[in-house]
Amino acid sequence: MSVRASSRLLRQSRRLGAGGGVVGLPSVGIRAASTTAPSSSPPSSSSAEGIAESPAGTSGAVKENVYNPRPPPVSPLMDENKYMPMSRRLPPKPQRPRGTEILSPREEALKVNPYAKILATEVRNEVDFHRRLPSWFLIRFAILKHPETDEMYLVPDRIKEEAQRQTFTAGRWAINNMRLFNLLEERKNWRKLVGHDIDGRKMVWRKNMADHVLKITRERVRLEMNKLQRREIVEIPWEFEGEGEVGCVLDWSKDDWSKEEAYQDKECLTMVQGKSVPLHHMQTLLGDEIASEIQVKLRIPYGVTRSGILLHERSMKAQMWLMKIRAYLGTY
Repeated sequence: MSVRASSRLLRQSRRLGAGGGVVGLPSVGIRAASTTAPSSSPPSSSSAEGIAESPAGTSGAVKENVYNPRPPPVSPLMDENKYMPMSRRLPPKPQRPRGTEILSPREEALKVNPYAKILATEVRNEVDFHRRLPSWFLIRFAILKHPETDEMYLVPDRIKEEAQRQTFTAGRWAINNMRLFNLLEERKNWRKLVGHDIDGRKMVWRKNMADHVLKITRERVRLEMNKLQRREIVEIPWEFEGEGEVGCVLDWSKDDWSKEEAYQDKECLTMVQGKSVPLHHMQTLLGDEIASEIQVKLRIPYGVTRSGILLHERSMKAQMWLMKIRAYLGTY
C-alpha cells in the first residue's frame, strides 16, 4: 500500500471519531507505513485482537453506545419540597397544661354539675316503650356464656366498676326501674331484651333479677361514696356560700319511710342556700348496714341527721350513682 492510500484511510478513521484504525484493515492507523519498502503481508490475528481489546481512550478503542436513560422526575406528591402536610410545615403548637383551660363561668358550673353530666350521656333506645333516653336512665343487658356448661345468661351490664370480660354479645336497654323489672319476669317478657338474631328460648334469666340489680347497684354506690373525702362533706344547714356549693343532701335519719312515700315530690327536695337540691334518704336507698358503714367512713358525727355533698369533680360520680339508685327505687 502506498503512503498516499494509508494517509487517506487515517483521515477517514479520524473523521469517524475512532481515533485509530478500523478492525479488519491493516494497522496503518496505528503506525505509519514504511516509506522504503511497502508491506504486502496480510494482517495478523494478534494485531486485530489488540485493536479490539485496547482500552477506551486509546487510539484503537471502539466507542460502545450504552443505553443509560435519565431517571423520571419526582412526582409533586412525593417531593417534600413541593408537597408537605400542613402539620409538618407549621411548627407544633405549644400544649396547654391540663386543667388550665379557660372556661366561662357557665362552663365552669356545668363541669361540676352531675345532673348536666347525666343528661349528656349517650342516647339509647329502651325496649319497653321504644323511647330514646340518656343511657344513665337505662340499664344495658349483656349475654354471657358460661365457661363450663356453654349456657347463655342474660345479665345486667355497666353497673359494676370492672368491665365484663366474657361478654358474648350486647343485649338491649331497659328502663332503670325496679317495678318494671318485676314486670319483665311475668310471662317471660325479658326475652325482648335479646336481639332478633339470637333465640331467646335458649337464654337463662336469673330469678329475682330486680333484687339482684338492686344489690349490685348498692355495692357500686358504696364504692363511689367511699371515694369521697371528708372536706367534701358539710353539715346542714350550710351557710358558708364562699366555701362551696351543695349539690345534694344526705339524710341519715332512721325513720321507717315506705318506698312510695320517700320519693314523692314533697319529700325528695330540700332548700339549701336558697335553691332546691335532691334529698337522699340513705337508709332507704342503701339499707341500714351500708348506710351505717358509709357514715362511719365519712366520719359523720353522731347525732347529725343531714349532711351535704359539695359540687366538685371528685364528688360528681357519687352524686350521679345516688340519682341512679334513687330512680331505680322511685316511682314515675
